[in-house]
Amino acid sequence: MENITYRERIFTPDVTIFGFLAQAISADQSCQMGLVQIISWLASQGKKLPSANTAAYCKARTKLPEEVLSGLAKECGNELVEQVPAKWLWRNRPVKLIDGSTVSMPDTAENQEEYPQPDTQKKGLDFL
Repeated sequence: MENITYRERIFTPDVTIFGFLAQAISADQSCQMGLVQIISWLASQGKKLPSANTAAYCKARTKLPEEVLSGLAKECGNELVEQVPAKWLWRNRPVKLIDGSTVSMPDTAENQEEYPQPDTQKKGLDFL
């Protein structure tokens, strides 16, 4: 991965992201499912296998830089846009959809500083 330095471990950023994506698209979205996918892939490659305990995998996930995940999402989106067939365009324009997904996180002072409440939100409606 670009601009990331890391020690050679089983849970490299590439392997960790693979497990995270496998976990996210699985019906069973547990860390155990992500780890099972990693173990299966490593076994098929004849590589060293990690413990079935999810602790190391979960720790590796917390070390993934947010900007890397954001960059990957944008890169994938841009590549998809470039592959859109002309017949999918509406009046020669791409159609944009918003799915209304949300993300939740602890309402800590650090998160409030990084992700402040919208200016339109009434004061005092946050949880701090």
